[in-house]
Amino acid sequence: MRVDPQILIGRRVFLQAAFAGAAAVANEVLPGGVSLGAPSRPDVVARQNYRIVQTSKRTLPLIVFWLGGGASHIDIELPEGAASPFRPTRTSVPGVVISDQLPRTARILNKVAFFRNITHNQSDHGPATALFFTGSDRLTNDRGDSRFNTPLNANAMAQAARYANSRYIALNASEPRAPYSGVEGRDPNSFSIRCNFTGDNSYPSPLNGGVSGERLTARLDLLRQMQGLGDLDSSDPRVAQFVETQQVGIDTLTSRLGPSFNLNRTDPRLRDRLGRNPLGNAALTAGNLINAGARFVTINDGFWDDHWDLEPNMRVLLPRLDNAFSGLLEMIEMGIIPEDTMVVIATEFGRAPVLTPPPEEISGTVGRDHWPLSSFAVVYGPEGVVQPEVVGSINRHARFTDKVIPYKAHEFWEAVLNGCGYAREELDRSGRPTGRMFPSLRLFHNKAA
Repeated sequence: MRVDPQILIGRRVFLQAAFAGAAAVANEVLPGGVSLGAPSRPDVVARQNYRIVQTSKRTLPLIVFWLGGGASHIDIELPEGAASPFRPTRTSVPGVVISDQLPRTARILNKVAFFRNITHNQSDHGPATALFFTGSDRLTNDRGDSRFNTPLNANAMAQAARYANSRYIALNASEPRAPYSGVEGRDPNSFSIRCNFTGDNSYPSPLNGGVSGERLTARLDLLRQMQGLGDLDSSDPRVAQFVETQQVGIDTLTSRLGPSFNLNRTDPRLRDRLGRNPLGNAALTAGNLINAGARFVTINDGFWDDHWDLEPNMRVLLPRLDNAFSGLLEMIEMGIIPEDTMVVIATEFGRAPVLTPPPEEISGTVGRDHWPLSSFAVVYGPEGVVQPEVVGSINRHARFTDKVIPYKAHEFWEAVLNGCGYAREELDRSGRPTGRMFPSLRLFHNKAA
């Protein structure tokens, strides 16, 4: 009997699969929360305006901590005279102080490049995120959410991962809330993991809890039988899309990447060091994925949009970031994670210098509004590629001092891609290479040998 695709797609499980990738695999049959971005149509991919080229024989894996919502650079950098609920603490860089909520990062600041001069002109989350990664502020939908991940317009990380015969993976440490303008996979080669990581919980993978490979195979076989995939009309693009995204999810769970999501195998001391919380679990999983062969992993962390209750929120978020980031760097230096891994902390914009009260209808304490004029980023990388230094500064008005050269956000991000050994070459309207590379800052030193 032939199944009507319209009826099948209309069912909840198929809607989940069509619009959230392999959510059917994760939520209906298997434990966990694997979700793939829906693949773009071939005609869209064909009009992509760039191609990835390799610029160095030494290509680096990349882990990004994306602080979605806009982390307060003022309360992290603590410029002299700025109004902040936090106190300055000395760092390993003479004359430089940061928040007392980041004591472990303060001790290793001499091992990273700390950029205090990132800027752009977009004050809304979606356009700011899109601009940061693409140079365009128009890549948003009607809600203002970023859609920059489309192959036409840009998730260069996903495209570079494809070039490296890997996958781009976004780990969402923001549950139960979806990432705000988050950096997620919207490419056939990309996917995101959304889970509840509180306390001792690790990523709910089918491999957690002792599910054997044989049992997983049996579950997948049962799933295929229930869906009757062999009887679906493959000419229906929605059906074809579902089959493709589901298969990518299955391939991931059953490939060398699958065990990376099982944190039950991780040394308990590492769990404690990085934190038994969403961000600590995500950082450990990112390290596992890099060890298993992944090349580009983003950790969406949040929620950093503190228009009110800034102090209580950041007293949770900053120590969590402090432990996860510094612990991940220690794992790299101990050889637990490949020593050539680059790690970046970034956010879509900073926060305003003036502390503002919450709306009358909200019971809470003061916070800060959006501030695109200045922000920060932190980069750690191997010797010879990333030069440890502190670049730029802001005053108590959250503005750059006269001697500071601002770095455009999208050119900074292009520099990160270049530091990993890749670049984007522009294509003409017919899809032919032009020899022109996307604008980038000369910040890192991964030269072609």
